[in-house]
Amino acid sequence: MKKVYMIITFMLVSISTSLCFASPYSLGIIDYKQSNGIYIAIEHIIDEYGNIYSTCYGPVVLNSDGFWYYGMYDDNRNLSATPYLVGDEKKNESEMNELRYQNAVRQTNFMKKVHEINKSATRTQGVGKIATVPDSLIVLLVSFTDTPGTYNYRSSYENLLFSNGSYSSSPSPNSYTTYGSMRDYYYDMSRGQFSLIGRIANSDTTGGTINWIDIPYSKSYCDGMAANAFMDSVLAIAKIQQGIDYEDELAAGTHKMAIIYAGHIFFYGGGLHPQANTTDGIYICGEMMNSPHEVFTAIGWNCHEFAHLLGIYEDDYKGSYRYWRWGLMDTGQWCGIAKYNNIVFGGECPVPLTPDERNRLLWQSYTEVTTPQTFQLTFNTTYGLSNVYKMTATHAQGGSTQNFLLENRQ
Repeated sequence: MKKVYMIITFMLVSISTSLCFASPYSLGIIDYKQSNGIYIAIEHIIDEYGNIYSTCYGPVVLNSDGFWYYGMYDDNRNLSATPYLVGDEKKNESEMNELRYQNAVRQTNFMKKVHEINKSATRTQGVGKIATVPDSLIVLLVSFTDTPGTYNYRSSYENLLFSNGSYSSSPSPNSYTTYGSMRDYYYDMSRGQFSLIGRIANSDTTGGTINWIDIPYSKSYCDGMAANAFMDSVLAIAKIQQGIDYEDELAAGTHKMAIIYAGHIFFYGGGLHPQANTTDGIYICGEMMNSPHEVFTAIGWNCHEFAHLLGIYEDDYKGSYRYWRWGLMDTGQWCGIAKYNNIVFGGECPVPLTPDERNRLLWQSYTEVTTPQTFQLTFNTTYGLSNVYKMTATHAQGGSTQNFLLENRQ
């Protein structure tokens, strides 16, 4: 995937471990006026768990007195208001730094516990299969009673997900520029160690187009279902309609499944919100980008959800120290410049996984920096990734140790 990384910068990432299974979707920045007359800007984010409100300093809470305050997580990751008003950050700069630190520590500790519980429940062939050999993905295309499939040729999905170095020269069905397939993305992330293979499981019609698996419900009805219930329904109907048995596929060597549903991606926090069931090794996503983009989906969302099936989760995207569009598992799956009807929708150039995530997948090693020194961040033109330097720092107030990773992004 050459030329996929559009911005040259240095990246500093605080290492943490967290667990969440759905793609965060930003509803945009909302301007508010506090009752004391101060104007503030808050980002509204939604995933399958609900609504999150945040500024660059961390999560915020609308208190009963009508003011927005910065929030503090407890040991169970519940958020409550602190005395610090949104808009008064400069008056409480040292307190805000400590709040961000404490939120990050509490959230990380909580998610580590959940991560251990999840690991004990996952099937061997599903989550966390870190491979230096080909990993296989089976894809089911499903439609609804009120939403038929739009892009009906097998090659569209094969090029998007599995093509080898050709998706940039063979553009999407809408002819927007592409820079590589999901297979190409992960080949680059792994520095050539990981190769994704797979197939579209649906049969073909007599006319040579995809025979979609027909779900006997409306799209909105399915969005109202729990995600796991929707996935179970798809598996049952696929077996009845087309004889596709996921358990047989697993036994035959398939490791993971993608369910791609007809029409636009639904970002309403329901059963169709792009997300992954890491226990069963299944993710769901839409055929088309979110409305009003009448356009075939880009690789970004698929790369994000597939990362969950490899055992990578959203690292602290709901709390302090977010890395926003600098990481695939925050909002980096949106990156790109592709337009349709002169509206940018992005997603064709997802940014890399962070160095920490690549290291956890055994794809990235670090150069330790233990003493003050001058060094050069070299850029690997083969895979679009640089060498990574690891530095350790001690928190001035808490005394705990934090690790920081530095790499050249291009």
